[in-house]
Amino acid sequence: MSNHFPSAVVSELIYLIDEPGLAGGLASLQAGEPLYLVSFQFASDADWAAFDQDATEVTVATAVTALATMWSAQTGADLATVQASVTVSRQWTFAAPGFVTNNSSFNYTDAMTYPPAA
Repeated sequence: MSNHFPSAVVSELIYLIDEPGLAGGLASLQAGEPLYLVSFQFASDADWAAFDQDATEVTVATAVTALATMWSAQTGADLATVQASVTVSRQWTFAAPGFVTNNSSFNYTDAMTYPPAA
């Protein structure tokens, strides 16, 4: 089990999907606002300690691959092209203990590796 930030500061972690737009076949996917895939909230160090970020990201990648497979079938684009066009982002919300109720927090966004290495 592994988490990538100290427990005392992470209050929320959101996984988002960005897709720049594909068209063809039976459907088109419009570029636009990112799709919120899942959000995890941590009220205490114990919540964060129980969270397995690495296992969660394997599950997130599996879900995104399932979506990419569907998009591939609907647009006629090959799966590798669809996967290469997708970005999975993590939006971290950091807050010192006790500061969350005072709205004293900040966000940081980075990219999760996707598609996963074969």
